[in-house]
Amino acid sequence: MFVRNLTGDEFPVQATITNESELNGNRSLSAVIHANKVNNLFINNLSEMWEISDLDEVVHKIIFARKKGEGNKQTIDIKAIPLFFDILDSNRIYEEYNESMTANQAFDLIFAGTGFNFVLVDSFLAVQWEGFGKGETKLSSFKRALNRYRAEFRLSGNTVYLHTQIGRDTSIMYRHKLNASNIVMEMDASAFWTHAKGFGDYDEGDEKNAKLKREYTSPLAQIPGIGMRHAPPIYDGRVKDASTMDAALKDLVDNSLKISVSADIHDLTKQGYPIAQSELGDRVFLIDERIGLNDEVRVVEQSITRNWRGEILDIALTFGTEPLVKRHQSDLQTAIDRINELIEGRGKLPFNALDDWVIITTKALLSAQTELIFGNGIIGQSKIDPNRLTLLNSEGFGISKDGGNTFVEAITADGFNLSAGAIGQLDANNIRIGAGSTFENGYDPSKIEVGGRNLVPYSKIGETSSAYGFGHRQLTVDLIEGETYTITVNGRVDQQALNDGKWLEIYLWEPTWVKGVKTLSITSTTDTTVSAQWVATWTGRYNITFYLYPSEGSRLGKATVNWVKVEKGNKATDWTPAPEDVEADATAKANAAGQAVREDLRLTAPLPTSLDLGQHGVRASNPDGTRYLQLDYRGGYVKKGAFTVERDDGFITMIDGKLNQAYDIFGSDPPFVIDARVNGRYFQMNDGVWSSICQVYTFERKARYVKLQIFLASETGALVYFFVTPTSNQDVWLASASTNAIVGSPSEHWLTLDLGVPDGSEYAIYCKMQTTDINCFAQSRVVRIKQTDFL
Repeated sequence: MFVRNLTGDEFPVQATITNESELNGNRSLSAVIHANKVNNLFINNLSEMWEISDLDEVVHKIIFARKKGEGNKQTIDIKAIPLFFDILDSNRIYEEYNESMTANQAFDLIFAGTGFNFVLVDSFLAVQWEGFGKGETKLSSFKRALNRYRAEFRLSGNTVYLHTQIGRDTSIMYRHKLNASNIVMEMDASAFWTHAKGFGDYDEGDEKNAKLKREYTSPLAQIPGIGMRHAPPIYDGRVKDASTMDAALKDLVDNSLKISVSADIHDLTKQGYPIAQSELGDRVFLIDERIGLNDEVRVVEQSITRNWRGEILDIALTFGTEPLVKRHQSDLQTAIDRINELIEGRGKLPFNALDDWVIITTKALLSAQTELIFGNGIIGQSKIDPNRLTLLNSEGFGISKDGGNTFVEAITADGFNLSAGAIGQLDANNIRIGAGSTFENGYDPSKIEVGGRNLVPYSKIGETSSAYGFGHRQLTVDLIEGETYTITVNGRVDQQALNDGKWLEIYLWEPTWVKGVKTLSITSTTDTTVSAQWVATWTGRYNITFYLYPSEGSRLGKATVNWVKVEKGNKATDWTPAPEDVEADATAKANAAGQAVREDLRLTAPLPTSLDLGQHGVRASNPDGTRYLQLDYRGGYVKKGAFTVERDDGFITMIDGKLNQAYDIFGSDPPFVIDARVNGRYFQMNDGVWSSICQVYTFERKARYVKLQIFLASETGALVYFFVTPTSNQDVWLASASTNAIVGSPSEHWLTLDLGVPDGSEYAIYCKMQTTDINCFAQSRVVRIKQTDFL
């Protein structure tokens, strides 16, 4: 437990507290706080409007505090109401609504801006409202909505759950001389009715011409001593449906006889008997032979006193019998009845429903006091509330709140059943939801477009750098004008980068930087995912670049880019590789697996090979004939298979049909340079744009990859770049490198260009340089460049 002052400072508190609550009604907390080592930190300053959290993590607003002396020390008696009630009673709905509203629409208006969330656990019919809001407090609106929608609520943390009926059907038994005493039954027949009439479907003020007229008579009217007892009629012109009016009349009559039972409950949990664990709304059994009581009743009021350790000191319950009293009308007492004027309470920043569930479940799991029972599987049972348990056996996993009588939450081989919960992301082939499903304000599922397919090849980056730019600046993606896209990036920066005032900046842009640019930023020191949506303004190839931004200043910090994804639609999804990457990866793995077998053709294990001897010669093939080796007088032919050649010295000159050798590539002679020069062994330039060309290489594409070994240096330590493009234009980077290593200690880089399946065509690549300081020369040297089929 803690108390929170008006400036938001929190202090632990040790106190004996009493929680009093009514079904769909008032709730309060009373506490006695004594001066001790823990409480002395705040006790002299504690006053009204402070907040206090109870043992169930429900925050209350203190509305009454009485200080008194006991011996040489101070004691404070306080009373508090849930912060939820206080905030609702301090805010109003000023606009008037005269319309039909679903429960979701009505409670949306009530909860908006309160910092609390609500969950509609059950389905509720829409209600026609007249004068909803119109300046009344949100607490009054909440009370009216509960009654109109016939809902009951329970509060857990920052979330209010709305049910048609709260509580559980339990097997808990309270019995005189066992665990209950002072059992008192009260019957109130001052407003007991057996007959009622209802009038509906008429214009305002025109009750005489009601088109809907209904009546209901209770079977109790046939008892001579009771007879017909007429209830006040129901007049509601908004009601046009006969079944709705019938239900209202039946409820008016059947619940007119108020029967309630009160009892003091004795906690026997320490003796191993699971009692005193009932909750508000629970259906339990109450037995007292002295007054002829043996009935299933419902907990409608409770008062529980606990010490600061959570140990129960006293319990008093009030029950209502079924079916005459199925629910108590919402009777929330507003704060204006408690005190003359409320100072507006301080609110918390709102959490969403998933956050609240994470908070609730995490605290529940970490603070669990559990006893494990081994029998029909493994039973984990709460020591605080034995009714709460989990069961794990060979048939599945179940969660029970009634001591194991029923497992409403269960996962078995036949599927799973959940009554309520929160899910961060749900992936499924088919989802069916009920007609009562609701969505957040502003969310229209018909407008959500999910692409899913990653349009960016080689998007799994995993690179950390202190350079201004990254070696993967060459990422590209083809987009279409007018289409909606979502870009998502995952990365981080280290603390040194933040100390230097730098962050990770991501750009998606078309070559002119004019027709369309999208920017994202990451400033977190932990891996963080950011995304943005936009409509493409140009059709063509866009570039994706990453920077440890800005360029000036210290470069001791580092940034990491893990992955990037661009997909159609306006909904970000988790990273997946582009289909081209999946295909390439599958091919590489298949080739590697095949190569392991084919490199040694002396394997003695039988292979699934068929041998055919005919007019075409000798053919050895796999079962479906898609891969084969054919030999005849003209020579041999291998289709989609390996042809491995090993020299007598053991060196394999051909692997899987590919020559195990590299093709050297030669550049133009003299070097082809633009805005650059040759200085000794190095190309040199001091241009600040990406147009300086230091060499061009032309070749026939006889292998898949081109690999370059380069050395790169900066004259004064400024950041310099070396990058390779397929044309003299800078639209697309095939590979790049950057450094701020100085002349005399150049940095070495291996660049790999994947040009795809070789086709023998003529191809050219351009090597370019750039410097971030025009007063600093960039220097580079290409040590070797070659074509190869092996990485």
